[in-house]
Amino acid sequence: MRKTADVSTVCHMWANQLQSSCKTPNGSLYFRDNIIFSYGEHFPIAYMTEIEGEKVVYFTTRKFSNTTAKHMHKVRSAIPANYKILYMRYVYFPDHIANIADYEGNIRQYIAKSKNARTTKSWHLNSAKSEVETLKEYANHFKIALSDELQSLIDLPEIADIESVLLADLEKQKEKAKKLTEEKVIKFKKFEIDTISSAYDNLTFLRFNPTTENIETSQYIKVPLQTAKAFYYKIKEILKDGNFENGKKFMHQYNILAITKNHIQVGCHKIKMLDIEEIATLLSF
Repeated sequence: MRKTADVSTVCHMWANQLQSSCKTPNGSLYFRDNIIFSYGEHFPIAYMTEIEGEKVVYFTTRKFSNTTAKHMHKVRSAIPANYKILYMRYVYFPDHIANIADYEGNIRQYIAKSKNARTTKSWHLNSAKSEVETLKEYANHFKIALSDELQSLIDLPEIADIESVLLADLEKQKEKAKKLTEEKVIKFKKFEIDTISSAYDNLTFLRFNPTTENIETSQYIKVPLQTAKAFYYKIKEILKDGNFENGKKFMHQYNILAITKNHIQVGCHKIKMLDIEEIATLLSF
């Protein structure tokens, strides 16, 4: 039996119960039977048991030091995929009162932080929901009935309706991106800027430069007027006949990927037909 081994090997031997004990050379990580510790018995990382033929690991959520955090990561990685893992604060002879109080405290903290958060609201609510799921799994595993007060907490609309909250946040982000893009388009058409990065809906915009007689895109591509005019007529013809062929090239280098009544896609350029028609009207195509 090996008495010492590197961190990964110690974790592997514990996770697969290959021997009754082992430690790292400096003794910072070691296991004894089914419990693995970091820097002493005051910090058990995980406790392994078997219930009705199923391997179950109680894994701590406590924090201690950077080295312990690395130990925890190595231990978690060594646990076989078919083992059930329950996350809790106290793993050795689980203290149900303390563990449930910890779940409750975390849930309340995430909800409280979400109320004042701007950019991280959905993250806090998602974390609260994840904590609720862990609490439910814990209670179900140990067959613990949750108090009415705790049940009311986990049934809060903020948690139950997290999907709608996330969707609402996404809509706000889209609206913000759309407004920012509209502001940039105005500057682009006034020749105050030459490109627009991260445009809403990945759109590309057009302007006519009378000095160079080029149609310019917001991705810094310049198209000679006559080339643009010929392509416009081709687009109209395809829309009329419906005979679009994928794989054709524009200006011998840009793949024409789509031509629809709403937009065209040429390479990475997605251009609304409304913008194309606006240019065509301006230049009397």
